[in-house]
Amino acid sequence: MQRVHTLIDGQYQLAIVHSTLALPFVTASKLQELTTKITFLKTYGVDTSVYQQHLKADQAQISKVKTIQDYTVFSKQVDTDITSMQTDAVPAQARYLTTSSIKRFNAGGRLISIMTPMTAKTTL
Repeated sequence: MQRVHTLIDGQYQLAIVHSTLALPFVTASKLQELTTKITFLKTYGVDTSVYQQHLKADQAQISKVKTIQDYTVFSKQVDTDITSMQTDAVPAQARYLTTSSIKRFNAGGRLISIMTPMTAKTTL
């Protein structure tokens, strides 16, 4: 029975070591996700200065992430930053797509092309 406990404890310690070694890669991935979301907002004309400040603060925090607990705190903060972008992302994307469609329509294109299965013709 002692042998089983020793084996389980050894595997548990190994899992912690592997998780800790992965932290730099996982934190970098989280920051990349935040950067990607900021770029997405810029594409749709959103002022991203507040989100850039969040990114800078998160980048400064990354050097302090040493343990799994530190990572949990860091990860929650980045997730909060990403979630806060949703209030800007959805309306901005809708405005962008609407404006783009209107410009195309005004330029003589079709607003929407639909292929109907019954007629196999393109209609508005």
